[in-house]
Amino acid sequence: VGIARPEPGPQTSMLKLDLGGGAIATSGDYQRFRRVGGQRIPHLLDPRTGRPVETEVRSVSVMAPTCALADAYATACMVMGLEKAQTFVENQKGVDAYFIYGDEFGSYEVWSSEGLRKYMDTP
Repeated sequence: VGIARPEPGPQTSMLKLDLGGGAIATSGDYQRFRRVGGQRIPHLLDPRTGRPVETEVRSVSVMAPTCALADAYATACMVMGLEKAQTFVENQKGVDAYFIYGDEFGSYEVWSSEGLRKYMDTP
């Protein structure tokens, strides 16, 4: 499974994972957003405020036993923000994640949970 670079337009893989089971889902703010008054507004809403999510996380891919769980956790991690989401993932049994974070101009850093590293096959 390829995890795309968090950039609008044609997709290129930033990472490849060799999965043997379970499911993976990705949530991000790099494909669906608007610019309003020069400000970037993502499509994801924070249910606590009803406002667009403000986070340094550009993309999070979550591996879990089911696709429904992976999708829910990936979206939740986008809303939580990097530090809270990392702690959340580390405390979930059978759940791993890969975060891409940084600015919208292509300056990225990555973080992966320990369990996910065994699936990595970087391009």
